[in-house]
Amino acid sequence: MVQKEDIINENFIALQSVLANLTEKLDKLTKQISLLLSLFEKTAVKFNETNSNANSSTNIMSGDDKELINKLDRVSEENKTIAKALALLGQKVRNY
Repeated sequence: MVQKEDIINENFIALQSVLANLTEKLDKLTKQISLLLSLFEKTAVKFNETNSNANSSTNIMSGDDKELINKLDRVSEENKTIAKALALLGQKVRNY
């Protein structure tokens, strides 16, 4: 019986180690996604500024420019969703 308890304790300690490792990696990934999101947002703002200056007299955006902005907006929203999901997953792991 003692042998089973020792094995269970060893497995529990190993599981805690894995969960701690996972939490660290999730935190790092969340930070990296946040930085990526920030980069996308800055790029979109800069793109809009550049495009506004280039087209200030006509204020017309080409179809390709609109498509690029729409794609950047979608990626930005997807990254926000992923970051929220990772944060929730990290909380669950920490609470375990």
